[in-house]
Amino acid sequence: MSKNTKSIAVVVVDMQDFFLGNVNFSVKKELFENQRKVLSLCNKNKIPVIFLEYGDGGVSRGYTNSVLKRSIDKSLATVIVKDSNSGFTNPYLGKLLNDLSIKRIILMGINANGCVQDTAIGAVKRNYKVITAKGIIANSYSTEIKLSNKNRRWYENNTNYLKSVDDLVQEFD
Repeated sequence: MSKNTKSIAVVVVDMQDFFLGNVNFSVKKELFENQRKVLSLCNKNKIPVIFLEYGDGGVSRGYTNSVLKRSIDKSLATVIVKDSNSGFTNPYLGKLLNDLSIKRIILMGINANGCVQDTAIGAVKRNYKVITAKGIIANSYSTEIKLSNKNRRWYENNTNYLKSVDDLVQEFD
């Protein structure tokens, strides 16, 4: 394992077909390609991956897209169901991160201005270093894979927001 990947985990937020249904095809394609680059890095470096799935009060919104799930070694993957925007509403997320001695979280997923951001806020409040990048988070109704200026500024001010997925992969490869 690379020294840079020690104490890090990837958290994939709400990449369920239910939420991806409103995502522009070209945005979805780019998002998947970029996220699969990160998952490949996870396989190579044995980085744990946590798939957060929105359950909305016990009403399932389906499972993480199978293309993404098949991209990761099953021994590295954990699924956690949450019932509101932040993954930290399920106490198992914090317990798992603590048990794995995680200090840094790479966040990827959908909706960058909702569930991804609320999970990032929860992580920052719990003193995790949050890392994300342009191209691995997106909003549902966008026709491009970019964030609104307000949303992008929030990530730039509160996380280590990288300009591209390639920058992220270089940092940890």
